[in-house]
Amino acid sequence: MVFLESMYSGATIISSNFKTGVYELVKKEGNGEIFKIGDYKEFADKIEKLLNDEELRKEYAEKSKEFVKKFYIKNIIKEYENLIENLK
Repeated sequence: MVFLESMYSGATIISSNFKTGVYELVKKEGNGEIFKIGDYKEFADKIEKLLNDEELRKEYAEKSKEFVKKFYIKNIIKEYENLIENLK
């Protein structure tokens, strides 16, 4: 939940390449940066890159905000309604 709240707020996501939900979403959605686990230099480079590129931060923020809309309650309800309708 905190991850989605961060995305909704426009926070830029930096994730390690550990195979978790966060990594998969950042990779798939293209809304943040990924670094190799344990590579602190690469992590620092990603932070520096984002600090110096306001347009990239804005792009990632917009992608994140758009992604989070899938989880709005009205959209979840609609998905359930569609599922139930297709089961009939």
